[in-house]
Amino acid sequence: VSPGYFFLPRYDADDPRTKVFLRRPEPMLSFGLFYPICFGGVALRCFQAATVHEQLLCNAAQQLAETIFLDGDRKIRLPQLPFQFYRDDFGGTPSSCLQFAHRILQDVCPDSMACRDLNSIASFEDHPIIFHPTDWTADIDNLKCLD
Repeated sequence: VSPGYFFLPRYDADDPRTKVFLRRPEPMLSFGLFYPICFGGVALRCFQAATVHEQLLCNAAQQLAETIFLDGDRKIRLPQLPFQFYRDDFGGTPSSCLQFAHRILQDVCPDSMACRDLNSIASFEDHPIIFHPTDWTADIDNLKCLD
């Protein structure tokens, strides 16, 4: 069971800090935190309030397109971060994580290889879902930054 880092407050209900806690899981926050570290994207603190949802959606789609794939024996590989470690934020099961990822890819990058691979599968239940480690090495040639 994952800790659901962005899901449950860790303080008593009468603690004044609970006013700023999310009341429901918001899985898109993972892509504002982990994506910038792993892929050189815009840090969460740099997002604009008026467009934060679109910016997180863009981060999510790009990370998913680059990290989801089918291997040779038709296992579906999802990144550990965020899906294995914060699984509860995505519905609690590997299948719900995959459904979340597939929906984002279909909406934002339907032409990506990851989306085409997932679209080629008739039933996700027939294919094992494997979580692969996050590559924390910096891709210096492809880093993105603010001008």
